[in-house]
Amino acid sequence: MSESISQPHDAFFRAIFGRVAHAASLFQQLLPRDVVERLDWSELRRVDGSFVDKDLIHAQSDLLFLVPWDGTPADTGKSLLLYLLFEHQSEPDPAIAARLFEYIARIYRRDRETHPREGPPPVVTIVMAQTRGAWKASTRFEEHIRWPQEANARAALERYQPKFEHLLIDLGAEECAALRGDLAARLAQGVMKTRSRRPDGAWFDWFFSLVREPEFLAR
Repeated sequence: MSESISQPHDAFFRAIFGRVAHAASLFQQLLPRDVVERLDWSELRRVDGSFVDKDLIHAQSDLLFLVPWDGTPADTGKSLLLYLLFEHQSEPDPAIAARLFEYIARIYRRDRETHPREGPPPVVTIVMAQTRGAWKASTRFEEHIRWPQEANARAALERYQPKFEHLLIDLGAEECAALRGDLAARLAQGVMKTRSRRPDGAWFDWFFSLVREPEFLAR
C-alpha cells in the first residue's frame, strides 16, 4: 500500500462514515439523548460539504450530514446540521478551533444562499482524533483565543466572542470496549486506533485495501 501513516486515510474513513447508516449509529450515541429522540433519523442524508482548502486537501477530510427535526422537512431552514470532521495527525492540532470556526462560518454562508430569510441552523462539530497519545487541547473555542494579559481583560471581552465546543472522539484514550456506533463503525475506529500505535502491521494495510473494494460493505 503506497499511502503512509502520515497521510490521512480518507478512502478508509469515507468508506465507513460516509455511509449514512454507520454515521447515524455514531451520531445517535454521541449527541444528547433528548436531541437524538427528537430527530428524524430516517431522513438523515449526506450533503456535499467539502470546505477543505486546496493546500490542505491531503491533510484532512470532512463529511457533512443534514438531519431534520421530527416532522420537519429537510429542505426547510429548521434542520440540524451535523458536521463530522476527521483529523489524522500524530499530535493534537493547536489550530483546530480556528479551523472549525471557519468551517461553521462556511456552512452558515452556504445555508444562507438557500434560506436567505431564515436564521442559521444549529451545527454540531465532531472531531475524531487518531493520535498516539490522549488529546490534550481544549474542546472549547474560547480557550484557544489569545487573551490580553491585563487583569480582567478576558472577563470584559469574553461575552463578545463566539463560543462553541466540539465533540471529541479521542481514539488515543478510548478503550476499544468504549467505542461507539454499529459494528462497522466500532471496527473502523478500532483499526484506526491500533494503526496509530503500531503503524508497521501488514494486516492493517490489507484492511485499508479491502475498504477500497467496491464490494466492501455493499449492503
